Amino acid sequence: MPELAIKGNAENILDSILATEKELDQVNAQAINATATKYQRLSIKATANAVKVQQKVIRGRSKFKGRQRANRRKQKAEVVALTLDIPAIRLGKPTRKGSGLNVGTGKARRFIDGGFVAPVDKGGKLVYKRTGKARYPIEHQTIVIDDEMVSHYRGILNRETPAIFQQEWRKRMNKVIRRAARG
Repeated sequence: MPELAIKGNAENILDSILATEKELDQVNAQAINATATKYQRLSIKATANAVKVQQKVIRGRSKFKGRQRANRRKQKAEVVALTLDIPAIRLGKPTRKGSGLNVGTGKARRFIDGGFVAPVDKGGKLVYKRTGKARYPIEHQTIVIDDEMVSHYRGILNRETPAIFQQEWRKRMNKVIRRAARG
């Protein structure tokens, strides 16, 4: 556990803290959840910058496993990332330009030479591109994110997560100590 600086009457504070193991479990669970949320946010931001798409496109692909977070009894939170390719239509409204399509806005803009929009079942649309001179075959246009996403998630997990957890645990433990000192 992280080191902690205690101010005030140390014996009274420690007695009240040691008497409440339930609170310590709650502090650990809160710190784990806060760390997982921050880890998720940092990973999404790094992946979006690397792939040059908006964060909102990637945000839906990262979530807590089964929507379960850590609690007093289960001191574990799992973040799951879906690494499937992003359909080009998700970048934004496609517009015709010359012999192709512009998809997306700002830094997420991509030009697909020979691309076209085609309707699919249930009222959706996708961006396609012909792979030959004939009418068929056509290829669905996507943005590949799997390698970037995995590398950023692992990098942030190894580099920054221990420091984040220590900071979050200390912040929550200080609240418990202040409450014990007052009471």
